[in-house]
Amino acid sequence: MGINLEIEISIDDIRLILGDRFEQEYVRRIYQATCTGCGRHYNAELNVSQIWLNHIGDVILEGTCQFCANPLSLYLEVSNFKPSFDQAMAIRDLYINVLKNYNARLAGS
Repeated sequence: MGINLEIEISIDDIRLILGDRFEQEYVRRIYQATCTGCGRHYNAELNVSQIWLNHIGDVILEGTCQFCANPLSLYLEVSNFKPSFDQAMAIRDLYINVLKNYNARLAGS
């Protein structure tokens, strides 16, 4: 069940997944987005509206550019760091197998 689903998670879940790496992996990244709308390269700010956890333990941040409101997304490769990957999979299992009231979409949507 839910094998290829992307599960919507919260910023608190990201804090748990990234632990001490939260500032480095999340906070810094949302200020280093690239926006094709206003032409900012690695200095556009992503206003995050949705956070998705995919089936391989990576995170997709979706939202808009702070400067021009162009849709933006960032991909965080959480699965490259074993403790974060394990935490991501535990959160995913919690949502799917215990809570059962999560928002989901097909991978790549």
